[in-house]
Amino acid sequence: MTIGTHDKSSVHTVMTIGTHDKSSVHTVMIISTHDKSSVHTVMIVGTHDKSSVHTVMTIGTHDKSTVHTVMTIGTHDKSSVHTVMIIGTHDKSSVHTVMIIGTHDKSSVHTVMIIGTHDKSSVHTVMIIGTHDKSSIHTVMIIGTHDKSSVHTVMIIGTHDKSSIHTVMIVGTHDKSSVHTVMIIGTHDKSSVHTVMIIGTHDKSSVHTVMIIGTHDKSSVHTVMIVDTHDKSSVHTVMIIGTHDKSSVHTVMIIGTHDKSSVHTVMIIGTHNKSSHSPKARRKKLNARMKSFSLDTPEPPKHLLGIDESTKKKSSSFTNTCFGGGTSPEDKMAFSASSLRKKFASLKASSLEMEERKNRSYSPSPKESPKSQKKPMNLYVALYNFKAKEKDDMDLIAGMRINVTNSSKKDWWKGRSLIGKCGYFPATYVIPLQDGQRVFQVLQPLNLTDGYFGVKFHKDQIVLQVGEEVDGFIMVRAANNRQAMCPLIYLQEL
Repeated sequence: MTIGTHDKSSVHTVMTIGTHDKSSVHTVMIISTHDKSSVHTVMIVGTHDKSSVHTVMTIGTHDKSTVHTVMTIGTHDKSSVHTVMIIGTHDKSSVHTVMIIGTHDKSSVHTVMIIGTHDKSSVHTVMIIGTHDKSSIHTVMIIGTHDKSSVHTVMIIGTHDKSSIHTVMIVGTHDKSSVHTVMIIGTHDKSSVHTVMIIGTHDKSSVHTVMIIGTHDKSSVHTVMIVDTHDKSSVHTVMIIGTHDKSSVHTVMIIGTHDKSSVHTVMIIGTHNKSSHSPKARRKKLNARMKSFSLDTPEPPKHLLGIDESTKKKSSSFTNTCFGGGTSPEDKMAFSASSLRKKFASLKASSLEMEERKNRSYSPSPKESPKSQKKPMNLYVALYNFKAKEKDDMDLIAGMRINVTNSSKKDWWKGRSLIGKCGYFPATYVIPLQDGQRVFQVLQPLNLTDGYFGVKFHKDQIVLQVGEEVDGFIMVRAANNRQAMCPLIYLQEL
């Protein structure tokens, strides 16, 4: 044992204790204190015996303009258990704490925890926990909290074992002018069970929540749930639950609530069974067909673009009265894709059958090969209103059927209505109509989904049937090829 004390301009103390016996127990402790302009303390404790248990602890404290503390604890025995803990605290303009705990044994169990706290203009905390053993169980947790003008929290938990179970959770909360929370939970195991949950809440001028739950296993059970709530001038909620298994049971539920000038609720439940519909190949085809689509514009078109007036029989301008304004159908198709997250299971196989029947019966688009049109397929439906400006023009009313008699020109076609009127009209104002296909007009603005992304139908929009009616719901398609399950109560058949 050694004790030393020195004081003149300072107080300095050093203590060393060493013990060693036949069984190899050895302990060393050093305490050092120094003060003049600061207080500094260091403590080291080391213990080592025959069975290889070794512990080291260091505590350091320093203060002048700051307080700084560091503690390290390390333990190692014959079976390879090793633990290290570091705690660091620093304060002058801030408080900063870091803790690391690492444990490793012969079976490869390793844990690391880091806690960091920093405060001056903010509070910041970070915690990381990682566990890994011989069977590959690995967990990582990160918690971050930051507050000055905001509160921000992030938590990540990842677990992975030999059988491929992997879970990730992220929770993020941010508040200054808003509250934002995001949670992602993903689980994947050897049998392909995969679950992802995302919860996002944002509030400043609005409340926005999105939840996606997707589950997929080896037998092809896939479930996706999306809850979207937005409130500022309105309340909007959309929930989609889709379940698809090997036997082709497919269910889609959409609940949409929108309120601003009105309260709008939509619930869609669709069930499809392999025994009553098309085979697996068609489901695959439907899945492949479901690409990223752009959102429909909320307003109808204002004017058409790219129409060559010189190709009209008599050069003239025309006025588009398409419900009061918007962009052309082609412009709507040109909008950028608005991705909502994860791939969704196929919608209704009956809609695919309708598409296939339509593709077998439709002639090529007039833009592609107008000369190749077959006589039986010259029936079209008007998408928009058109007011004739010349005596050889023909008025169009949205939803009216037209027999196209001359489609040789790119921009202007000639046709005859079912009541005998004939004349010229813009080619892009009509789309081909399958024999027996139902035509509907949307009664009010709708926020639906195609299974992947949101689909918006505006009031008075013309949509076509592409699927069979099921329990008061029907699959419809707009002119830009966006399709969704829609309640018949919000459609008027024309």
